[in-house]
Amino acid sequence: PANLLSLGAMDFGIIIDGAVIVTEHIVSRLSKLPPTADRKTRFSTILSAASEVGRPTFFSMLIIIAAHIPIFTLQRQEGRMFAPMAYSVTSALIGALILALTVVPLFCYWWLRRDRMRDGNPLMDRLTDWYRPILERALARPRAVVLTAVALLVGTLALGTRLGSEFLPELDEGSIWLTATLDPSTSLAEAQQQSRRIRE
Repeated sequence: PANLLSLGAMDFGIIIDGAVIVTEHIVSRLSKLPPTADRKTRFSTILSAASEVGRPTFFSMLIIIAAHIPIFTLQRQEGRMFAPMAYSVTSALIGALILALTVVPLFCYWWLRRDRMRDGNPLMDRLTDWYRPILERALARPRAVVLTAVALLVGTLALGTRLGSEFLPELDEGSIWLTATLDPSTSLAEAQQQSRRIRE
């Protein structure tokens, strides 16, 4: 089903989040170092940056893994469809977490050289210029932001009551399925004639 494909795409996109968070923080810390920083300083900076985001990254991944635990309790057809994906995603998240906290900092130490790092990104600069005023207005009006969030939550809960609770509900598509049983001695020509009569 389309929902299964959407859930799978969402989960597999989350797998790289840990590596992205660690890399982004390391890049941010390295960009503040002077160009004359030696390898030992870069190494200690990368280690410190990875340690700073290691705990939040670990718990964020742990929360995502915990969200898949109810899928393991599904039985029958639902379990056969969703359980393999849950096992795959959980295993991938655990592996991605280990890589994000061990291999990614090492790759950053090897590849993120000061002379290879760009000082600015035109696209990100434009997005920052567009987003900063919105964020400042939102922070200046916290009550309006909270009320808007509560209104959206109430609207979502109201729409949730209109959703079905069956896994694969029966659909009324205007079709009729018939099964006809003929005598074993019925000839092929007669069976075809009976089939045409039934369709009419």
